[in-house]
Amino acid sequence: MKATWSKHTLIFRQPAGTSRGVMKSRDVWFITLTKNGNTGIGECAPLPGLSLDNFDQIESKLSEICNDPNSFLNDLSQLSDFPSIRFGFEMANLDLKNDGGQNYFGDFNSIDINGLIWMGDSDYMMHQVEKKLEEGWKCIKMKIGALDFQKELEILQSIRNRFSKNDLELRVDANGAFSKNDVNEKLEKLVEFELHSIEQPIKPGQW
Repeated sequence: MKATWSKHTLIFRQPAGTSRGVMKSRDVWFITLTKNGNTGIGECAPLPGLSLDNFDQIESKLSEICNDPNSFLNDLSQLSDFPSIRFGFEMANLDLKNDGGQNYFGDFNSIDINGLIWMGDSDYMMHQVEKKLEEGWKCIKMKIGALDFQKELEILQSIRNRFSKNDLELRVDANGAFSKNDVNEKLEKLVEFELHSIEQPIKPGQW
């Protein structure tokens, strides 16, 4: 088996805001595995400030894998400190096993996904919401934690005034923006909007 990696920088068409800051670009790495004329490709896409991977060591770890891919396939625990790399490596291997058609699990059924609302000022966020609704999305996930919390509640309220939970599924993602001192109070207010889920209200290790 032969393994190689490559890096690609994605330039966003518009800034993507989270509670950890605004991203205008992001780096992704691709692992390619080749065996018996077949090729499998996997994507490693860690997010700065959010992923556990040590960004300074990503490329050296990828090179280490490519020097001896079978060793890592036999013991994936070697990648426990690099979950994004492990994901991409397993993805490439599954692709390879299924003849390189990007059909990773054979009999694979699709699932519904959400329309994502990136952070910004309230007007920008409402514009995104309106666009998603016009496009026919039945599930929306809104990034929260960067605006004044009351303004974010007002946006959620304006959505719920128009659509019940049976008509539109709402999810929020705080990216660890709440503190351990105020998380319970904020969760109680968010519950009022009959949300499907609240993703990562606090940072890892704060419980």
